[in-house]
Amino acid sequence: MDARACFGFLLPLVLWISLLVEKGLAIRCFMCNSNLHGSDCSDLMSLDEERRNMYNQECDFLEGNRSYTRCRKMVQEYEEETRIIRQCATQGDDGCIQRTGTYKVKFLYCQCSEPLCNSSGRSQPFLIVAVFSVLLCVFIPSLKDYLFGF
Repeated sequence: MDARACFGFLLPLVLWISLLVEKGLAIRCFMCNSNLHGSDCSDLMSLDEERRNMYNQECDFLEGNRSYTRCRKMVQEYEEETRIIRQCATQGDDGCIQRTGTYKVKFLYCQCSEPLCNSSGRSQPFLIVAVFSVLLCVFIPSLKDYLFGF
């Protein structure tokens, strides 16, 4: 299989399968509120895995007939107090929006569509699959030529 055929067949197939698998499963998000859960919710990645998993929830268990497709992290600042809320979301675009209100109120809303993406760090599994697919398409023909002399 030459590189052109690989790009024409393998890459779209891998990308399509990765999208299908991700969208076919209920999304998992971290769910907590620093007002209720204290410092645990402020920095989930500093917690040990067992404790962090306490906040790892599948979004399809929530009440209502909604389709949860995103995770959300909100940071609310009022004077000296900062509150962090992590939850499941039903709509909105990926990315962050910052809002400033009156009386020293600030809000930061971040939404993402990858599982557990509302932690402190960001994960990009879709990007990793895409890069790996491109590398396969580039190096497999060269490797075949090197090993078999074709």
